[in-house]
Amino acid sequence: MDTQVEDVLDRILQEKIVFFIDYFVGKMYLCTAYIEKELSE
Repeated sequence: MDTQVEDVLDRILQEKIVFFIDYFVGKMYLCTAYIEKELSE
């Protein structure tokens, strides 16, 4: 396989992973904040 193609695939994969982690952490944070708000009332 061409090394340039591998580099591009690696970069796309890394960006996808970072996006997924950000998305997941954001969702967890929103859920936690929502639960805490519900419990405090």
